[in-house]
Amino acid sequence: MGAHGAIRAIQDETHALRLEEALRSERARLVRWCAYLTGNPDVAEDLAQETCAAAWRSAGRPERAEEYGAWLAGIARNICRSWRRRQLRESSHVASIASDAAGATDHIGELTLEAADLAELVERQELALLLDHALAYLPAETRQALVAKYLEEAPLAEVAARMGMSESALAARLHRGKRALRHVLTTELRDEAVSFGLAPAEDDGWRETRIWCPVCGSRRFVGRLTPETDTFVLRCPQCYLRDRVDFARWSAPGLFHGLSSHRAALSRLSRSAHEFYGRSLSNGTAMCVRCGVTVTMRRARQEEPDTDFHLRIICARCSAKYSATLSGIVFCHPHTQRFWREHSRMTTLPTRAIEYGGQRAALTSFVSRDGAARLDFISDPQTFVILHVNGAAPNVRD
Repeated sequence: MGAHGAIRAIQDETHALRLEEALRSERARLVRWCAYLTGNPDVAEDLAQETCAAAWRSAGRPERAEEYGAWLAGIARNICRSWRRRQLRESSHVASIASDAAGATDHIGELTLEAADLAELVERQELALLLDHALAYLPAETRQALVAKYLEEAPLAEVAARMGMSESALAARLHRGKRALRHVLTTELRDEAVSFGLAPAEDDGWRETRIWCPVCGSRRFVGRLTPETDTFVLRCPQCYLRDRVDFARWSAPGLFHGLSSHRAALSRLSRSAHEFYGRSLSNGTAMCVRCGVTVTMRRARQEEPDTDFHLRIICARCSAKYSATLSGIVFCHPHTQRFWREHSRMTTLPTRAIEYGGQRAALTSFVSRDGAARLDFISDPQTFVILHVNGAAPNVRD
């Protein structure tokens, strides 16, 4: 064996020893992490074992021992995501079989979304991962103290006895640990912390988000979320330069209360807009979300057959204006929201006029960035009623 081969063998052995030590020290935490991500403690042990196996197979191991905790947490997160996807597919299949057995039809609009806000759940999980990553920067004993006291919610006396120190010494360590954690979130992990509202943004309120624009699929949104004024705005830098139109701009009393996450705000807005425009299209009127007055809506006449179809509502009392395109309304549909969760980078094709069933219709399509998946909506351009959906998941209905 040559010199280079010998050095490589020593390096490999060193990495193996580091990984073995990390797996031994992080095993219990990985089990807790998997239980949290899946909400199922019964499978956490198996998923932690799968994480360990994946770590041994991985060629991209960290160089520093202190980085192994965050690295293993990331592997566990991906494995838990795969597990959740399998569970969703299996539950979709079971729900479809049960629906068929009960004699249900496949018509759009007969079932509703699950009450659980999946996007907000994912956001909480990603926040937990960020904090787990930040904790990995701290000394092992400090991390152990913070986890035991604030995550496991163990009494101060119990944690002190477990760590072999007095309660006053533990309290001082916890205080220093929280300051160190805050320092990590405002320095090394600042960009991620800002997107969760854990660190102040150094701008006029606009923040770069982690959400890819679903129109162009090539840029991330910037956004402004101000719950105190009930306002939420999302803008794609690329699309805005072309159209001078924000992707989303909405103000509604209490709608964004308690939110600091742009993703959670967009999820809540999508549900609210789906209900708002759905009722408006069904009744021909809408209730102004600002002052509560019932107002009449109108559709914009199209000058060009291939341009997007518009809906406008203006409140006569408070002058609030509501405007949406057909593609925007369809974007808020549960089918599209599910498709976007599965394909975080997608492109919205321009709505175009087609013929469907012998009548004029509008086709709105969403395509995954890699082109492997597509979701099509065919709608009546006069009533905005959805006539057909192709490519939707079988267990999600509007």
